[in-house]
Formats: sequence, C-alpha cells, structure tokens
Amino acid sequence: MKSGTDTTDYPQPQLPLKEAQPSARSRAAKSALQQANTILTEQSRLQRIQSKRLYRTELFFALLSAGLAWNLWKTRESYNLCKERTQLELARLKQERDAVQFQLSNIGLSLENQLEPIADYLYDTRFQNTTQVRQKRKEALYKWLQSIFHQV
Repeated sequence: MKSGTDTTDYPQPQLPLKEAQPSARSRAAKSALQQANTILTEQSRLQRIQSKRLYRTELFFALLSAGLAWNLWKTRESYNLCKERTQLELARLKQERDAVQFQLSNIGLSLENQLEPIADYLYDTRFQNTTQVRQKRKEALYKWLQSIFHQV
C-alpha cells in the first residue's frame, strides 16, 4: 500500500442547480391534474347532494305513502262503522215498519168487522126514508168514526 495517497472515491459536493422553469408540457399536465381534481371534487360533492336529495325524496314518498295508507285505513274503518250503523238503523226501521204493518192489519180487520154490521144495517134500511132511520144511520156512522179515532 502506498502511503500518503488516498485512492478512495469520496462523493464530490454538488452545487445547487438553478431551478429550471417548468416546461409547457409539465405546466399543462399540472393544470390538467388540478382540473381533474376539481372535477372529481365537484362530482363527489354533487353525488353527495344528489344522494341527500334522493334520500329526502324517498323519505318524503315513504311518509306520504304511510300517511295515505293511514288515511285509507281510517276511511275504511269509518266506512265499516257507518255501514254497521246503517245496517242497525235499517234493521230497527224494518222492525218498526213490521210493527206498524201489523197494527194496520189489525185495524183493517177491526174496521172490516165493524163495517160489516153497519153496511148490513145501511143496506137493510136504505129503502126506508123515515127520519128515525136517518137518525140511526148518523148514530152508527158517528160511533164508527169514534172507534176509528180511538184506535189510531
């Protein structure tokens, strides 16, 4: 080995290089990258807004359909209740009608039974023109009318 001479390569100190002006190509690439990032950011923001709007719209329609379903159910319930009340009222009215018809048929039979003797009496005496016969007719007619008014 040689003494005094060092043959080891040491890295040479480098002087700072002048910063080179970016080329037009790198500026265009950097600008395109910024525009792409801006577009992606805007698209992401719009997607979030659209997602929120879609959620709100879905929520609105879900609430609307739930409200409509509730109203439909209440309407059906009210309809069924009214239908039931109407049927009960109709049954009550039919019973009243039947009772009145029964009473009228009884009155009709009673009137027939009362009219027969009067008709027979009037038929028997129709050819007699005496005042006594006219008086009896009036009395019979008066009694008959009284019995009708007492029954009604």
